[in-house]
Amino acid sequence: MEPDRSIQEALRSCRWLLDALLRPFPNGSINVFDADLRYLYAAGTGLAWVGVSSDQVIGRQIDDIFPADLVAPVRPFYARAFAGETVTFTMPVFGHEYSVHVWPLAESDGTVNAIVALTQKAPPRPSAEALSPILREVAALIAAGLTNQQIAEHLRLQSSTVRGYVEQIMTRLGFASRVHIAVWAVTAGLHRPGQEDGRAHLS
Repeated sequence: MEPDRSIQEALRSCRWLLDALLRPFPNGSINVFDADLRYLYAAGTGLAWVGVSSDQVIGRQIDDIFPADLVAPVRPFYARAFAGETVTFTMPVFGHEYSVHVWPLAESDGTVNAIVALTQKAPPRPSAEALSPILREVAALIAAGLTNQQIAEHLRLQSSTVRGYVEQIMTRLGFASRVHIAVWAVTAGLHRPGQEDGRAHLS
C-alpha cells in the first residue's frame, strides 16, 4: 500500500523540526508507520542501540530491518492501533525490556492511515542489594501486609523508626507508595505469599 500522501508530505515538510525536537529523545525512539508497517518517520537515541539510524529505516518496512521473531509479537498490537485503539505493551529486544506505547494517527475525516509507536527502554529493576538487611526485612513485612505499627512491634522498634525506614526504601528504590514496595519485595524474592510471619529470607 502506498503511504498516505497527506501524512507523508506533512512529515517531509516538518522533518527538520521533528529531527531537532526528537533526535535526542532519551532511552528509546518515536516511530511513524503506514499500514504496511513501513517507516514514515523515526527518531530517538534508541535507534543507535539497535544498530540503525533514521535515514536507514525511513521508507523501509519493519520486516526488512528486524528478525521475524521480533516483528511477529508486535503485529497484533499495531493492528489494534490501526483499528483506532491506543495500546501499551512490553517486549524484550536484544537483551533489554522495552515499553511500547502505540496510538493511531488519524486524518481529519477519522481514517487511520498511520500509527505512532513510542518505544522506550524500561529502567532496570532495583536489586535487593540496594537495601540494607533491616530495610529488606521491612520491605518483606510490608509485602506480608503489616502496618507500620505491626512492623514496629514485630521488630521491637519505634513506629517513627519504621516510618523512617519506609521512607528510605521509597527514596532508594524510586517508589511512590507501599504498594510498589510490596510488589517489588515479592518479585525480588524477599517475601513469598503464604509465609506465616512475612519475614524476609536474608541469607
